[in-house]
Amino acid sequence: MSNGSYNLMLDPSMFLTIADDERRLDVMMNRMESLAGEGVALHIPQAFMIFVEDNYLGERDEDGEARWFNIYGGENRDAVRQSNWAEALYTRLRDRAELIQPFTPDRGLKEKHAEFAEALDQLMRGQETDGRFLPSLFQSILQEWIFLQEQSWIVAQIDRAFEQMVKAGSVCLKLGKGVLGSVVRKTRGKEEDEAITTLDRLLTVGK
Repeated sequence: MSNGSYNLMLDPSMFLTIADDERRLDVMMNRMESLAGEGVALHIPQAFMIFVEDNYLGERDEDGEARWFNIYGGENRDAVRQSNWAEALYTRLRDRAELIQPFTPDRGLKEKHAEFAEALDQLMRGQETDGRFLPSLFQSILQEWIFLQEQSWIVAQIDRAFEQMVKAGSVCLKLGKGVLGSVVRKTRGKEEDEAITTLDRLLTVGK
C-alpha cells in the first residue's frame, strides 16, 4: 500500500457463495460502498468479471461453470448454479463499475511473475483428468496472486484458490477474524466493546 490508499481484492468466492440470494448480495454491495467511502480501492479479477458476463449473455459452458464453482463456490454451489445467479451478480457489478474495478496485470507484471504463472499452469493442467484446461479459471487465480504480490490483500469466503497458489509454490498468509481481531485491538487500541471495521483491519495489516 502506498500514498494513503488501501487496495483490496474481493475473491470470487465472496460473490459465488451467495449469488442465489439477492438480499445478501445487496447487503454485501452496501458494505463495499461503505468501504469505498473510507478510501478503500476495491478490485476483482478481470477473468472473473468476464466469466460472469459471458454467463449473463447466455454463453454458458456448464462444465466450465462447474469448475469455477468447485474453486470459488460454497457447499450450496449446486443450488446457486440452478438459480439465476449470473443476472443477479452481473447487474450489480455493472451498476457499481466505478466502485469495484476489474484487475488485470500489465505486460511488465506478467513478465515479472512468469515463473509462477508457468508453475500454476502446469499444476492446473496436471489436475485435469479429462485433459481440458480452463484458461479463464487459471487467469483468475493468477490475477489474484499477482495482486497479492503487487498491491495488498484479498478477502475470501473460500480458500481453494489460495490452496492452488500454495501447491504452485507460493506462500500465503491467512488470518481468521478471531486472530486478526486480537491483533487489531492491540495495534489500534480498541476496547473489547468497540466494533472492528474492515478499514481497521486494513490499517493494521497494512502497517
